[in-house]
Amino acid sequence: MAAEQTPDRQQFALNYPFTTHVFNTVEFSTLNEDKCDELRFLEFKDHKPRMGITLGLRGSLLCSPFSAPFGGFVFADKDISLEMVDKAVKSLIRYADLYRLSIRITLPPSFYNPQLIAKQIYCLTANGFRQLYSDVNFHFDILSFDNYKSILWRNARKNLQRAQREPFVFQKAQNQDDIIAAYTTIQQNRQAKGYPLKMSLEAVLDTIEIIDADFFNLSMNGSNVAAAQVFHVAHDVVQVIYWGDVPGFENYRPMNFLAERIVDFYKRAGIHFIDVGPSSQFGAPSIGLCNFKESIGCRVENKYTFEYNPKH
Repeated sequence: MAAEQTPDRQQFALNYPFTTHVFNTVEFSTLNEDKCDELRFLEFKDHKPRMGITLGLRGSLLCSPFSAPFGGFVFADKDISLEMVDKAVKSLIRYADLYRLSIRITLPPSFYNPQLIAKQIYCLTANGFRQLYSDVNFHFDILSFDNYKSILWRNARKNLQRAQREPFVFQKAQNQDDIIAAYTTIQQNRQAKGYPLKMSLEAVLDTIEIIDADFFNLSMNGSNVAAAQVFHVAHDVVQVIYWGDVPGFENYRPMNFLAERIVDFYKRAGIHFIDVGPSSQFGAPSIGLCNFKESIGCRVENKYTFEYNPKH
């Protein structure tokens, strides 16, 4: 099995329909192509297509993802064997050695597809990829509970009760004005905390042309006080891309209220997991954020990043 670079993106998408998540699709990668020096679609075949991977070249580093929370391999068949994954990883390493390129791969948390992700982790580490770091990633397993309050820490339960006494109004965005209002609230939150907002409004609007998305606004007495941007990233998984509240309303506990309403919304919609994302960066945790996400009922998993450096 050899690694072959293909220029035919449409055929690549047809060959590998099992993408695990939306960030591995050809459409998403093409939309964000300007965020790398070159976009490469690699196929791993024997007598038929087996696996593929999309890599963004940055200098001498091939990245999966190059502009997303995580990447990894795509598959021709969801029941691909460990042997085939191992052969594909070996081929990827030969490709890296041939072109003297390093490769960095961040995999999704395991709940996205426990079998496929476990096979990738094993084969990467068994063939010379080293674990560069792991991030702590949080999610709601909605099917694991009937009563949301039962999974809360004591302080979060008190905060939710406090919030429920306030005249909050929770609404799903119905039009572009509502979407812009949600984005503006999140922007205010990031500016107040000194955190970067990586997606511009234009990027958000372009992305939701190819990814199903929901936006939520939480208001009080006619003013927006919190918001969330959520992408549908797998058949039973949604991901909170951004959420936050505006300065000055923290004592009313709008984020506790917003979390409860979002969980209820997706429970009614039949979603299994809400991915709330990592609370660490390059392996360094934000303890306060970790504690908040656990307190509101999230479970924690590792999100691994691996790297291979070519033999010279």
